[in-house]
Amino acid sequence: MQKDNQAQGNQALEEATDIFIQGAGKISSALLGMINKAGGQIYALLFLSDEPLSLDQISDLLKISKSNVSINIRLLEDYRLVRKVWVKGSRKDYYSAERVYPKKVLRDFLEKIHNTLSEAITTIEQTKAKATQAKLCLKGE
Repeated sequence: MQKDNQAQGNQALEEATDIFIQGAGKISSALLGMINKAGGQIYALLFLSDEPLSLDQISDLLKISKSNVSINIRLLEDYRLVRKVWVKGSRKDYYSAERVYPKKVLRDFLEKIHNTLSEAITTIEQTKAKATQAKLCLKGE
């Protein structure tokens, strides 16, 4: 009976991990836009991992190509969301997630929102000006 409970608990934990990783991928690409789905999944995997992971391990666990992992790791490093970790006795690069979002990510996110809203306001103002001009011309004024 206890083995059944442990097996069910392990299965539920694995499912929760998968849901978190998939959700992080969707959220990062939808909200942030600076990090794509794979980047969000990589960050989530590293965030949940007790130990640093290599590119090969990340690729195997997420079932994505090593080249895709490599590209996204570089981007995550640029945003200081992950860092390279030295593992004694290994020649591979290993990575772990930073637990606190750096100010740069938040600043870039807020700047993106600001720029998007500024563009929307400019578009609305230009449209309104042209519509007013068209209205005056059509009335013969």
